[in-house]
Parts: sequence; C-alpha cells; structure tokens
Amino acid sequence: MNTYFKTFINLHASGFYWSTTPNGTISTAYHRILNSSGGEVDEYLDDKAAGMSVRCLQDVTTGGIENIHDENILKLYPNPSKDNFYIDLNDIQNVQMKIYNLVGECVMQKELRSGSNNVDVRELLNGIYIIQITNSYWSGQCKFTKE
Repeated sequence: MNTYFKTFINLHASGFYWSTTPNGTISTAYHRILNSSGGEVDEYLDDKAAGMSVRCLQDVTTGGIENIHDENILKLYPNPSKDNFYIDLNDIQNVQMKIYNLVGECVMQKELRSGSNNVDVRELLNGIYIIQITNSYWSGQCKFTKE
C-alpha cells in the first residue's frame, strides 16, 4: 500500500486530475496527468487516498443540468449561512437535493417539497459546497457557502 505524505510534487510542471473513468475496485481510481513539457495526456491508476485536483465539467449525458439562478425556479437563502438555509420551490414536485463537498462526496441528501424547505447544515464543515437539485424533468446546481 502506498503512503502519501501530503506534499505537492511537480509544481508548475504537471497537473494531476481525477477521472470519472470507472475502475471496478473500491480503493483505486484512474487519473490523468497533464504535463507542461508537451501536449500528451497520460492515464494512471492510483489509490483514492492520493490527493489530486478535480476539474468540474458539465455532465452532458443528463441533458438538463443548469446553474440555477432563476428565482422563478427556486430561491436559496441566506447564502452564506451558518446553521440553516431555505430553498423555496415554485410549484415543483418530486425534487431531490444532494449537497456535495469540493472533493465530490455527497455529504447530505434530502427530498424537497413544493414551497419553503428548511435545510439544517450545522453538521457540515465550513466551506464551499455544490447543491444539486433534480426531478424527473430537469437538474440544476448552485454554489453554497457554509460559514
């Protein structure tokens, strides 16, 4: 088993990025390396305990992921928040909410109803999160800051 010393390597020379390519094992995952010395992209398999960057891209396979800033769809407030925030949904039914940390781990999920929904975030660590809201017809996401 590899031991990781939490140090930065190849600064200004290479970028290490996790891939969404499945490996089929629980403890390892693929990642890509971009080198400043050339245009090639290398693929490697490594332990998930290794620290690497995550580049967030729009998932084109779902067809409808949008950044939600339209208050006709929903309103999230206050943002930032310390203890609770509210999501107001306008006549939208069967809505699932998932909150992801910046590592991509789902740290909370909840079913939302039409109208005002209170979300208790006291247990979350301070930081930036991505909130994903989905139902049968669309999916959207927005950024949330926990203070």
